[in-house]
Amino acid sequence: MDWKRGYVVLLTATSRVERAGKVRRDERVIARLRPEAEDVVRQESPLRLANLTEPVVVLSNSRIYYFAWQEHLPGSRVLTGGAVLVGLAASGELVGYALRIVPPHASLSSVKVSETDAQQAAAEYARSLSSGQPPSFAGAGTLILSSPMAPNGGPIWRFDLSVNGQVVDNIIVDAMTGSVLNPPTGACSPIVPK
Repeated sequence: MDWKRGYVVLLTATSRVERAGKVRRDERVIARLRPEAEDVVRQESPLRLANLTEPVVVLSNSRIYYFAWQEHLPGSRVLTGGAVLVGLAASGELVGYALRIVPPHASLSSVKVSETDAQQAAAEYARSLSSGQPPSFAGAGTLILSSPMAPNGGPIWRFDLSVNGQVVDNIIVDAMTGSVLNPPTGACSPIVPK
């Protein structure tokens, strides 16, 4: 692990996470567990809840709920790259915890590629994969100041591709050079064939 890029405390997850899409979420259980997950963040994480996004809740099976937050700059939608994940059994028992703390690799003023330019690079790349059809992006791009995907751990722009209103993939663009860093996973290839 490159300690200059931050550190991660990992939890052990099982193959049950892969079956998450097949299990029905119980919103009442989520509402009951969320305050407990927030308490874990307050007690165990150096990240402050006030600087975290709304959690994404992933259900790994009918008994384990994972609450995932990402750290953002105060008063901004810019993400730092820091994140915290809390896994709770439906009973409220803590079953997993992960934390990613990152040193700031870039400031807003050091980002060289604008969102517009990065989106243009992402769109050109997406068109090259889909017979020149214009891509559809789900919302604005997300600037992440520290990412292991970027050279030297620097900033990236993330753009979510959508098909029929569903996010099917994303494209990552280096916020310093404008280069596309990762090809999409191909989730949209069968939907928009070349």
